[in-house]
Amino acid sequence: MINNSFFAYFESLREKFKHMRKLISISIILFFHFALFSQNVTISGIAMGAENENIRITKYKDQISYLEETIGEAVIDSIGKFSMSFQLDETSYTKINLGFHNAGFYIEPDGIYEIFIPADPEGSFFRLNPTYDSPYLNYEIINSDDYELNSMISKLNIVFEDFIIDNFNAIYRQRQRDKIDTLKRIIKTVFTKRSNKYFNDYVEYKIALIEQLARLKNRNSIEKQYFKTRSILYENIEYMDLFNQFYSKYLTASNKKIDRYELIKIINGGEAYLELMDLLSDEKDFSFEIFRELVILKSLKDLYFLPEFSSNEIISQFEFISENGIFDKNRQIANDLIFDLTQFNTGAPAPYFALSDRNDKVKSLEDFRGKYVYLNFWASDCIPCLLEMDSLRNLRNKYENEIEFVSIAVDDEKEIMFKRVSELNYDWTILDYAHDISLLEKYKIKAYPFYVLIDKEGNILKYPANSPSENVDKLFLELVIQ
Repeated sequence: MINNSFFAYFESLREKFKHMRKLISISIILFFHFALFSQNVTISGIAMGAENENIRITKYKDQISYLEETIGEAVIDSIGKFSMSFQLDETSYTKINLGFHNAGFYIEPDGIYEIFIPADPEGSFFRLNPTYDSPYLNYEIINSDDYELNSMISKLNIVFEDFIIDNFNAIYRQRQRDKIDTLKRIIKTVFTKRSNKYFNDYVEYKIALIEQLARLKNRNSIEKQYFKTRSILYENIEYMDLFNQFYSKYLTASNKKIDRYELIKIINGGEAYLELMDLLSDEKDFSFEIFRELVILKSLKDLYFLPEFSSNEIISQFEFISENGIFDKNRQIANDLIFDLTQFNTGAPAPYFALSDRNDKVKSLEDFRGKYVYLNFWASDCIPCLLEMDSLRNLRNKYENEIEFVSIAVDDEKEIMFKRVSELNYDWTILDYAHDISLLEKYKIKAYPFYVLIDKEGNILKYPANSPSENVDKLFLELVIQ
């Protein structure tokens, strides 16, 4: 049960933070190292073999949901040059995206970066990878030096990898703690100038993750040293890696004060956030309310797909936090989690598209309103895709009056694709994705072929939907006889 005094405490705390949000509390901002104003970032360069294509910079909206957002983009001109500018308020881990290729890129506010991207040795950045993994994008920062953040992190990761390989048994099997001291001395020798705060935090939490995974320190020591009374580094990828590792399954595996039966009652009872805030307040390492709230967000996400916990109740708690949470970043994370976990639920709006067909006529999702849409993503050189297409043709002939069949091709060259479509007599709606990788990201396409069933109002009916060979005919029949 929740102490009555906690309700009064929470209400007063919530009112206090509402007031603080209106005043934009300088103390909170400084505590979290957030800048008051965004600063301009400029990225320019050359991308060989990608003329007239789109290049994007994306970053995680947060590192609990891991939703990504585009923060900068540009069209590469006819001679391979590009330039983009955008605002950034703190040093962040981002990705450079070109076609199906991407690579990590650390960006600092007010940074000016000149990069060179060599041509893809396979011939195209937009050629579908048969393993469905995103190939690494080779690039070089032309105006970098030894003290530039990307250069330092790259060198550090090599030092770490070499050291772990050479000392794996000593660290992970024999648990020789002195090896960590040796690693720290090596880093201090290699990096004599370490004034970059992001880099120093990156080093500290990268070492901490080794201590956690190798069990060189107990949980209480790690919690006290790296989390208790420390700033939350929402944008530092090593801090968040340690956080997510350390608090993984925290309520079901790591916390001994709440048994599973009690936890089920709390989560399914409708006031999980308030009760967990109250329960965790008794633990000495959770006196910091904003951190406690972040742990609850992470924990609720971990519980979402477990059958004994109500997913609807967990979403309700995220909605409560998104409106009433203590800190604005945590409220944003709650919103991101709601979207991430429910974006393909039945009834959710299907991501919009507007693409050209074989006659260069643009067809959008809105054009098919009033009919069910059986949408599939495929490629003309994908054998599993082609094996399904004949069955798809038969389904189209059977249900064309009730269901619109739309196939979005992810081929590198649309002319070759449409030529093959004509040869194979695919006479339903075939659209070219026009190298729009963001569309594939919106539908979370990780493998091909991929199928989605959309209702008459443009909302998700089933995601992923059965393929033709998985007896989707039965589902179609149920729809048309309703």
